[in-house]
Amino acid sequence: MLLLSIGISLCLTMPAHAQDVLTPTPTLTDAQVLAQAAQIVDEANISSQNAMGVVTNANSAVTTSNRTLIIAAGAMTIGGVLVLLIAGLAMMSAVRTINETSRELAKARLQTTVMRNEFKTNTEQVRTTVAHSLQALSAMQLGEQQLRRNNIKGAIQVYRKAYALDPQNLSLNYFLGEAYVQDSQIEKGIEHLEQVLSTHADYAPTEAALGLALRIQGDQNADSGAQAMLYVQAEAHLLRALQLDPTIHDLHGKPIQAVLGSLYKRQGRTEQAIARYEEAYKIAPQLSYLLVNIAILYFVRGDLTKAQGFARQIEANTSAVFTWDALDYWAQLDHLIALVILGETEAALHDIDLIPSESKVVEALKLTLDELHRLKNTPQPPNRINEIIERINMLVPRQTAQ
Repeated sequence: MLLLSIGISLCLTMPAHAQDVLTPTPTLTDAQVLAQAAQIVDEANISSQNAMGVVTNANSAVTTSNRTLIIAAGAMTIGGVLVLLIAGLAMMSAVRTINETSRELAKARLQTTVMRNEFKTNTEQVRTTVAHSLQALSAMQLGEQQLRRNNIKGAIQVYRKAYALDPQNLSLNYFLGEAYVQDSQIEKGIEHLEQVLSTHADYAPTEAALGLALRIQGDQNADSGAQAMLYVQAEAHLLRALQLDPTIHDLHGKPIQAVLGSLYKRQGRTEQAIARYEEAYKIAPQLSYLLVNIAILYFVRGDLTKAQGFARQIEANTSAVFTWDALDYWAQLDHLIALVILGETEAALHDIDLIPSESKVVEALKLTLDELHRLKNTPQPPNRINEIIERINMLVPRQTAQ
């Protein structure tokens, strides 16, 4: 209505010349004017409503914006808390990792220190072991020199010093064991030989030496049952040695075949003894005692022809020895037995008078007596064998007294 009044006033107050310029307005009826006014009012209401909608939308936008800001602020707050939580967790993990790393580092340092100390200790031990081994090796060489000179006790003394430096040395234990056996310290010898076999079972020289030691133990045992058991053990070791090396020798260069032959001879296994001694003779034909045993065994078996054939060979060999070493009493005693087998009693008695008067000959004389008694106990004993045995029996006490 306000707009309609303004419009009518403008029409009534406008100058005449201005009315002439404007396009003449058609004359309207009251109804038309009211209709137009109503339309204007409707349009104004619509505009007002549109304006209110804009305001409402604006207010909604503001409200939404505020909520958004609140949410954003809240999100920032929550995000900050999450960040703090995450940072805290990360810090805790980092601290835990640092602690664990520190512990591992400390453990590694401790292990490194221990390893370094162990390495230092092991190095010193290796140096000491090498030094001792070298000293033991030098002592072993000296001991071998004593053995070659047949100085058994001197060799044992040297080997014992070497053993104190290198007790795990297999060769040293072998030589010391052999030396003890040669010195009739059988128990000690067996101890060292068994020590070698406990870690080196396929060592033929040790098997052979232990077999000899057990055989000697059997010889010295008065109990027939215990003796038989020792002989069985000795045979097993000797056979094992020969299985590993059929040509093996003992410490003094005697074939082990002969050692086994000697065992069989003691057990009365004549055929097996002959076979072993003949094998030994093939290996070492220069050793006259092998022929002596073969000749005696054939005599015991009753094969006098073969026995006397070997006896003649012995006589020839030992006679040659007399030309350059008249004091070789072993050769003299072998020559004596050959003469007994051949029945040359006067020549045998003459040999007895040539035996040197030295205490070291006593053991050889005792062994010779054992063989003479063996010949005496055969179905066809040699001529005047009792007389020969009696002459040597008289000689033994004389040698012992000296």
